[in-house]
Amino acid sequence: GLSVYQDRDARQVLDYQLGFKRLGAPDDTGGLLARLGAAALNSTNQPLQGLRIALDPGHMGGKLWDEKTGKFVHTAIGYVSEGVIAFDVCMLLGRELTALGADVMVTRHELGPVTEQPLESYNLIPWGEREIRNSSDVSWFENLLNSAPLGHELFALFDHSAMIKKITSEAQRENYFISRLDLSARAEKINAFRPQLTVVVHFDASELNKTQDATNTVRGYVAGNLMHDEVGSRELRFQAVRNLVDGHRWVESSVFTAAVIKNLSDALHVKMETGPNDYMAIRVADGVYARNLALSRLVTQGVMTYVEVEHYDFTPEFRRLNLNDRHTEIGGTKIDYPARLDDIVDGFKRGILDYVGSMAQRPLARL
Repeated sequence: GLSVYQDRDARQVLDYQLGFKRLGAPDDTGGLLARLGAAALNSTNQPLQGLRIALDPGHMGGKLWDEKTGKFVHTAIGYVSEGVIAFDVCMLLGRELTALGADVMVTRHELGPVTEQPLESYNLIPWGEREIRNSSDVSWFENLLNSAPLGHELFALFDHSAMIKKITSEAQRENYFISRLDLSARAEKINAFRPQLTVVVHFDASELNKTQDATNTVRGYVAGNLMHDEVGSRELRFQAVRNLVDGHRWVESSVFTAAVIKNLSDALHVKMETGPNDYMAIRVADGVYARNLALSRLVTQGVMTYVEVEHYDFTPEFRRLNLNDRHTEIGGTKIDYPARLDDIVDGFKRGILDYVGSMAQRPLARL
């Protein structure tokens, strides 16, 4: 196994530990692959029976949170909130998957955050301190660290550093809440559910509060492609190593993502992203990219895909997403939504079914 100590030389304070399987041992930690393989043999009317599937609608929704996250487009044509359409997709998809036998958990059932901690009064100091630790391999931190010998002078420089004060200031309250605290709450909820499959639903935009006519693609992310400034703390390094040694989850997540992206592309008639690089990501296969996203690090259960469905700021899509021409009721709540979401739900559903069905033919499922 691998043991990492906080006190490297004395080795008295264990930081983290990872165990490797013994030679000849079954290669299916937790029975994940066996469970997926068994589901491939389900009856055709209940093909997802026995599977737990987590759905995470990205961001929040509604005018208040849209203004805080910037995840919306408002023009003379209409208004689209990423948090709202992601939420509607997950609720509609959850109903479809439940009908196919799955046990489904959606991380949020309203347009607000997942965390129950209030924005106005949560303790931001631990999150600021974590941010400082995560910055230890960034140039400003290294310059500060090298500005004086270890001792009182260096400690004083840290105490009076403008960057340290900025990182721990009240000005970061909304940022840490949205991009740290709430993402952590989502991961905790997913891990507690112990799903075999997790689908994170996002939509893309090229412009801030503008429509555009140039780009509309679909793509998904799996863990990987660590950048040079993303392993500053022991916590980040542990998360990176954990993903590296869990090869089956990564391979299966890549296969799962490929199936979902292909079916979304077919259902929406939107091309898959195929370039060699995406923002902070590298291509694994057509439509599949490795990127060191927070949920990719924090979710430790099952197979996961993180999907950017389409560009909601692409003018034809923006128009479609403003046509609330479908009406339904979910959980006792009536909702109006654009028919385009039915196409998206169909693509996700077919991708999930294709992936699960493929487990009966692939060697990994029989380990």
